[in-house]
Amino acid sequence: MVLLLCGAPLPGAQEDPDEPLPAEQLPSDVEVVLDRDAATRLNLAVPRSGRPPEAGPEFLDAMNEVEQTLREDLAFTQLFDVQGPEVLSGVRLSGERAEDLEQYRAYGNEVALLTEFKLNGDELILEGRVYDLASGQFILGKRFNGGIDLARRFAHAMSDEVVLYFTGRRGIAMTAIAFVSDRESQGSKEIFLMDYDGHAQRRITGHISTSLSPVWARDGSGLVYLSFFEGRPGVYWADLVTGRKTAIVAEEEPAYSPSLCPDGETLLFARPTSNMEVFAVSRSGGAPRQLTRSSRIDTNPNAPRTALASRSPRAVPARHRST
Repeated sequence: MVLLLCGAPLPGAQEDPDEPLPAEQLPSDVEVVLDRDAATRLNLAVPRSGRPPEAGPEFLDAMNEVEQTLREDLAFTQLFDVQGPEVLSGVRLSGERAEDLEQYRAYGNEVALLTEFKLNGDELILEGRVYDLASGQFILGKRFNGGIDLARRFAHAMSDEVVLYFTGRRGIAMTAIAFVSDRESQGSKEIFLMDYDGHAQRRITGHISTSLSPVWARDGSGLVYLSFFEGRPGVYWADLVTGRKTAIVAEEEPAYSPSLCPDGETLLFARPTSNMEVFAVSRSGGAPRQLTRSSRIDTNPNAPRTALASRSPRAVPARHRST
């Protein structure tokens, strides 16, 4: 299934009787100011939308999940005071856009996020429009479509777009957290992922061994991690697109403390020689290159400039700029 983002206004969203505004005609004179110093939040109405009459139970559950998740995401940012269906239960929609927006404004809201769901075969379509209630202007529109298994991602993506519009920085709702757990087997640890809010927890590795220290690639396409899968600690790559796991450093000598450089292709790790030193290798594999030669124990490489923790009070941190 495909998740699509579309920056153009949404045709037919909320049964708008007017033709949608082309992107280049979006109003430039609407201004909503978020003042963090004043510790004020923007009052945002996110009412319940209608449901397509042909939607079955699975689709209805997905739509409910989208709306609930969207409200929770926006409230979590602490940028908005979100009013949902409970607060807005007294609103009686007329079908006239201007009158309906004025009702949301009467509840103290400054902005309204209106959603509409549609079906296209097995696909769920979410259309979202944001309105400035003081002027009645449409200021942001997004459209997402895909399988109902993507319902939460629709909500996360819409939330991030709203945060981006009002702050200039994308929100964190589409981010994921990598963590280590022994929940599924006795005596072994695996790498798991979950959404930023703790939902959608899923196992990434299945080595039936000890896997530790997951580190994200900068583009989010995968992560490197340490595993004792072959008996000694080695460094592996988990491709989150294909699901493949590839050994990067799995030689006779052990490897520890993996870290990826910003280029996404250079891996740094620590390895014992006469003592612990830092090495670099391509993410695709190859011969590791030793970066440090110290009488101290150098560990914990941290890209892009590698600050080395040495077990000596007189040791001076060394730095290596990745290329």
